[in-house]
Amino acid sequence: MRRYDVASVGLLLMAATVYLTYAHLWAFAWQLKAYTTFVPVPATIVESVVRSTGNPRSSEAEMFQPHIVFHYRLDGQDYESERHYFGGGGWRDRSAAEAVVARYPVRSQVMAYVDDDHRSMAVLDRRRPESGVLLYLLPITAISMSLLAYGLRKRIKA
Repeated sequence: MRRYDVASVGLLLMAATVYLTYAHLWAFAWQLKAYTTFVPVPATIVESVVRSTGNPRSSEAEMFQPHIVFHYRLDGQDYESERHYFGGGGWRDRSAAEAVVARYPVRSQVMAYVDDDHRSMAVLDRRRPESGVLLYLLPITAISMSLLAYGLRKRIKA
């Protein structure tokens, strides 16, 4: 493999990790803010179901996600949100998503957590965020930077 080919692979890998890191860092930062500074506000559950994405015929491709819509009122203004957890993707296990939905039956009164600066940003679960995927992205980023450096360095002729 030529050096520029190695650099190209490194560049593609770097672009992918930058994209994924940005998305996960955004979710991580908002969940950390929810954990530390969001204020509690009473809310009412409007909708609580499990949504399925992917192909239902292939169990490996199907993902399940809790879809929980809640309504809250703050300083005379009505708001609605469907965010259970920042960065919450989906589960391959339907029962795990159903367990989350079971905690929030329709018309139940719950505590939502709202950003005082951006009142439309609310979440039901404000637990401390887990670094999870970010830990996997660090080594991939290091590998892509190494491939780039190796592919772009000047060759010393003897």
